[in-house]
Amino acid sequence: MEQRRIAEVLDRAEALRAKRRVALAQIDFLTQSLFFDLFGDPATNPKGWPKTTLGEIIEFVGGSQPPRETFTYEPSSDTVRLVQIRDFRTDAFKTLIPKELARRFFEADDVMIGRYGPPVFQILRGLSGSYNVAFMKALPRGEVLKDSFSTYCKNNAFIHSSSDALSGRRDNLV
Repeated sequence: MEQRRIAEVLDRAEALRAKRRVALAQIDFLTQSLFFDLFGDPATNPKGWPKTTLGEIIEFVGGSQPPRETFTYEPSSDTVRLVQIRDFRTDAFKTLIPKELARRFFEADDVMIGRYGPPVFQILRGLSGSYNVAFMKALPRGEVLKDSFSTYCKNNAFIHSSSDALSGRRDNLV
């Protein structure tokens, strides 16, 4: 008797999960439909939006790598934090370098792109300091806004088109 009751509860739970999957699929379809209504299909560009290369609207600046023997772990007025990819997950390994060796700097609102992975092309924000070769800083040109570009970068289509473009498979158009 108890097993039958448990089976019924599990059946109802599975039915709810199935309905949720259908609802999420409908929401995804609605979101895509709204986007297409507002902007058109990006693949065919029926509204004639201007096309440009990513490099025309964003400048990418790679980091620099000071010698490991200059690393220190005690803050002072003569040091600056050397931010590494792991620092976006934990503060447990803060690395500092002498200010005079720091070549590239970024602020918390800058869009940083991880060059190594996994995953490659992580979009990272929220820290500041000097950055190493594991990063590219994305500097918007003209009227491109950092927040808008950050949101765009987190889109899977951007990640796939960027990795394809870097491998030479197709033009990197936005």
